[in-house]
Amino acid sequence: GVECNGLEGLNLSLTAPFKFMESVVGLKGKINDLRNLKAENVFVQKNIEGVDFNLDYSFDSQDVSGSVGWSDDQFEFEAKANSRDFFTDFSGAFKKTLDEGERNLKTRLSAAHNMLSGKTDASLNVAQGDAAIQVDYDTESQETVLGLTYQMDKNTLQPSFNLKTCKIEYGLYRKLDSGSIEASLHPGDNVILEWKDNGAKGTWKTKLDYPLNDGNTKVSFARDFNM
Repeated sequence: GVECNGLEGLNLSLTAPFKFMESVVGLKGKINDLRNLKAENVFVQKNIEGVDFNLDYSFDSQDVSGSVGWSDDQFEFEAKANSRDFFTDFSGAFKKTLDEGERNLKTRLSAAHNMLSGKTDASLNVAQGDAAIQVDYDTESQETVLGLTYQMDKNTLQPSFNLKTCKIEYGLYRKLDSGSIEASLHPGDNVILEWKDNGAKGTWKTKLDYPLNDGNTKVSFARDFNM
């Protein structure tokens, strides 16, 4: 991706994935001054019998990090680890559809725990038709956020309310023929616009972060390649 913080700097990050023997391997690097390309990471991704494995090696720190994930129609599980701290994160989710007449409620309960900080995030989502309600909580900030989504044709409204700080955020998602546009308003803070354009060779991602007070506007571009 490319990030331009006002007129202060330009940073480009490149990812080059390739398919090799039923795996995806690649390099990640940065171009800091448009002249020097520095490879920072090499990664390997592979799926074995429905289990996803991801490995990443950092040339700078010489650390190896990885994750393993598995999911089916009802359950999801993921664990993360690295060579320095061993196991770092665990997350899981349970999904259930309640067929009670015409209500047909879909529920999803998820939780994630970080072994280093001790922080736990929990979320409950209940959906029916075009509407859904979600409650998020984390043990670090002890904040509970109530979110609503309502889909109207190609548009989805996504307001949320923090029950502790009383802050309101407004979100709008619109599906396009070849991608999507997502906007979020944080009153008194900033407005974020994200545009995705899907093509045959991959997806362009453009993000605009516009501050409502002092600060520079941030614009970033990223390109995902389909190999």
